[in-house]
Amino acid sequence: MIKKFAGFRSVFLLTIAVVALYGFTFIPEGIEVGPFSTKKVDILSDIQKDELSQRNNEYNYFMQLADAYGILVMSDVLSETNYGKSFEAEAYQAKVPISGNTAQLKAFANALKNAKSGMVRIAYFGDSAIEGDNICADFREALQEKFGGTGVGFVSITTQDKAYRGTTKLDFSSNWDSQLVTGGNPKRGAGISGGVFVPKSGSWVKYETTWKYKTVRTFDKVRVFYTEGSGSFDYEFDKGGELSAPFKTGKGVNVTDITYKGSKSFKLTATKDNQAALYGVSLESGNGVYVDNFPLRGDDGSALKRVPKGNLSDFHKLLGYDLVVLSFGLNSVDKVKDTKAYEREFAATVNHIKSAMPGVPIIIVGVGDKGKKVGSKFETNSMVPKLIEVQKNVAKSTGVAFWNLFDAMGGNGSMEKWSKDKLATADMTHLSAEGYKKVARMFFDAMMDYYSKN
Repeated sequence: MIKKFAGFRSVFLLTIAVVALYGFTFIPEGIEVGPFSTKKVDILSDIQKDELSQRNNEYNYFMQLADAYGILVMSDVLSETNYGKSFEAEAYQAKVPISGNTAQLKAFANALKNAKSGMVRIAYFGDSAIEGDNICADFREALQEKFGGTGVGFVSITTQDKAYRGTTKLDFSSNWDSQLVTGGNPKRGAGISGGVFVPKSGSWVKYETTWKYKTVRTFDKVRVFYTEGSGSFDYEFDKGGELSAPFKTGKGVNVTDITYKGSKSFKLTATKDNQAALYGVSLESGNGVYVDNFPLRGDDGSALKRVPKGNLSDFHKLLGYDLVVLSFGLNSVDKVKDTKAYEREFAATVNHIKSAMPGVPIIIVGVGDKGKKVGSKFETNSMVPKLIEVQKNVAKSTGVAFWNLFDAMGGNGSMEKWSKDKLATADMTHLSAEGYKKVARMFFDAMMDYYSKN
């Protein structure tokens, strides 16, 4: 009983102390008592101080913690909108419209208007900035929420970014012969993703949806792309047992379509050595918009020329692309010595795609800011503005559109500002998860600005 009373007394005294302290906040400043003068007291100042920054840090902490432990956080639950819009970067970012030959984009705008009754498809090529489905994931979700569509679209057989893909949990056996255009010229001819994958007997790959993005949580159809097929492959969905389907034997890019409503996973297993050269699968659900993520780590875009024109054409015929996005330059900032040579190479890449996919609109996304340490501060690398001018020239000479990411980020010195807002990583080259989301939103806004006027 005595202990109980002592506990109550402690709580009572603590309450009185808190109330008294809070009461001091109502005492006006400047009242003189003898030699003393009152000053404004605010015991909540530390709590209220820099609330914007605290909310940013807390949000980023939860996202990083989730990533560190492999927890897939639902973007519609723990999102910028629901958690609290809190980016100081808004103050220095500018709305940048799409420029260059925008007339070619009218066909894409018309396709979006009819997305409810047809499929609209975007091929989004880029360097390591789009690995893990970065940028594409949020760009895709924004488009699918507005125009319809369910499914992540194309995913390769094996990838270098499987550990941090937020939209698809990908796992595969170690005995695939993976040939990539970033490592040379694949003997079997690369597919649209820049790779070709040859199995051994028993080689397998499994795709599982995640809950991080709500428009890719299920799919109704799997499209398997390959060439030089023979025999059959085994497959299974998350429900039901193992089944098999034959490989088509025709030359060029072939596809086998398998339908299973409301699927959450798909596993493919090869039944013998070298029975096909596979390219990947597409996870879809009928009409709407699809954004295919094609990252080429460490590349400046030139490796795309190693994808045979015939293969690009075949994929276009099978998938029907309405837009191609080219987002390169990050790897060129510290490597390019001759901007004229870089311009010729990049123009050749654009023309290679134009030749393989005639009439398909193309947007070049200019390189974003990249910081370079000067003294104790970071400034924009002097090569960044030069590359942007080169990319603008390429857009003009090849007759395609251009979107200036550097200007959208805020121009000179923007990477340091993004870093302070936890939107960039320590290397002052790549962005944080939230930074990539930011880019996706800005690009989507630019696209919708064009769409609303056409």
